Amino acid sequence: MATLTTSTVDTSAPVRVGYRLRTTEPPGAGPAGIHARMLAGRVCTVERATPLGLRPAFAVLLGRRLEPGDPPGTVRRAFAMTFAALEFPGGFVLGDRAVDPSGGPVTVWTAPEFSAGHRPEDFGDLETRVARLAQETGGLDAGELLVATGLSGAAMFTPPGVVQVWGPGEAVLTVRFAVSVPAGQEV
Repeated sequence: MATLTTSTVDTSAPVRVGYRLRTTEPPGAGPAGIHARMLAGRVCTVERATPLGLRPAFAVLLGRRLEPGDPPGTVRRAFAMTFAALEFPGGFVLGDRAVDPSGGPVTVWTAPEFSAGHRPEDFGDLETRVARLAQETGGLDAGELLVATGLSGAAMFTPPGVVQVWGPGEAVLTVRFAVSVPAGQEV
C-alpha cells in the first residue's frame, strides 16, 4: 500500500509544489498554484471560532513529467498516487493512504453527524482535468501535487472541531481545527 510521507512533498520550501484544479477560472486568471506553506498537518489552528468552508478533494502526486498534448493513457500513467484530501480556507490537508478515486464516494463528517458526500463523478474526469492543466502550464513535472475539488465548487460550512474525510477503500483522514487563543487571554 502506498503512503504519503513528509519526504514526498517538501513543506518547508517557499516555492510552488503543485496546482489546484479549479472548477472555473476567473477571467484572466492563470492556474492556481499550491505552495508548500498551504499544506497543513492533522491539527490546524484557526484564528476565530467562525464556520470554516471545507471541500473534500482528491490529491494526485505525479510520478513522471506530463507534456502539453499527452494522450489520456499517458496522463493516467503519470499518476503516482491519489489521496483523499480536504481543502479549507488557505490550505489543504492530505490523506496518507493511496486510493482509487473511482472506488467510491468521499464523505465529510463533522462530529456527530454526516455533513456532505461526493460521488466519484462529482470530481469530473481527473485525467481530462490534469491534461488541460498540463496544456495551460506548458507541462507538469514529476513530483507535482495536483488537488481537485468537486465540480460543484460549493463549500460546506462547519465550526472548528474534528472533521473526518472518508475516502474510497476505507481511507480515513481526521483533522482537528483548533481555535487559537491570543497571548494573555488563556483560561
